[in-house]
Amino acid sequence: MFLTLFFNNKIFYDYETITYSFVSCFVCNRYAQGAVGDTFTAGGIEYKITSETPAEVEVGENAGFAGTSVDIPASVVNSSITYAVTAVGGYAFQNKSSLTTVTLSEGVKVISSHAFRNSGITSIVIPNSVEALGGFVFYGCNALTSVEIGNGVTQIDVYAFNECANLKTVKIGTGLTTVNNAFTNCPLLDDVTCLAVTPPTTSGTFGGTTPKTTATLSVPLGSVSTYQTTNVWKDFGTIQVYTPTSVHTLAESGIALRSGKNSLLVTVPSAASVSVFSIIGSKVYDKALPAGTHSITLQQGVYIVKVGKVQEKIVVQ
Repeated sequence: MFLTLFFNNKIFYDYETITYSFVSCFVCNRYAQGAVGDTFTAGGIEYKITSETPAEVEVGENAGFAGTSVDIPASVVNSSITYAVTAVGGYAFQNKSSLTTVTLSEGVKVISSHAFRNSGITSIVIPNSVEALGGFVFYGCNALTSVEIGNGVTQIDVYAFNECANLKTVKIGTGLTTVNNAFTNCPLLDDVTCLAVTPPTTSGTFGGTTPKTTATLSVPLGSVSTYQTTNVWKDFGTIQVYTPTSVHTLAESGIALRSGKNSLLVTVPSAASVSVFSIIGSKVYDKALPAGTHSITLQQGVYIVKVGKVQEKIVVQ
């Protein structure tokens, strides 16, 4: 109780109560800012606070998610506080078959176990900021056709991409050192690129129904002979020098085209109409795509790609 006493027109304060009230207000204000473990929703995505100083969050378990696309930003704001998004937590979008498109911003460092397991993702580009991929992270993603893993990833944990029935193309960045049983039972996987100069340590990777004896492995110049004598990697039917395919950044910021083997990866920062024409002018693809990275299957050749109001020529190998 706060006491104010009046004697002879003078006011006397209960300073102990004032101190208690001040501390209580401070605690209430601190609680309003959020503590480690608290959750909140921003942009339709649930986040969990993982650190107060610095202010950081991870994408939480989005049990009620029913959308088709997810854009994981570099930061989110809650109660006037800006939090850096540093991770996608375990089970974040597991079993979300409606989810087809995911865009990950630079800044995410970890994608935890089971995060996208059995989801409907069709392609994924892992940014260079990511350092580790957890176990089962894309396990059973049967719509997944192409994967591009950034240079920051040093480890891919067990069963990360196992049982992906339609996975065809995988590109692994320069930083990978360890991959454990991560691409087993992917029966259509026939095009693998690994840019690590030293072959990563493997255990059970590319096993089961994955057809590595008929698949092509592309590696850095000067590393072919090393891969040819390293366990697991040496079992690929063709091991060749990697030839970079061009990446075209179009006039509109954030739009990028990447050509691969029988495919074209299109990245758009917001919904856009994408049309692809053969060199003689025949339209071979025309679709409105949501924000994110999308894989378009094409035969080898030269194409004109129109995204919104801009267009670019690109070669598909």
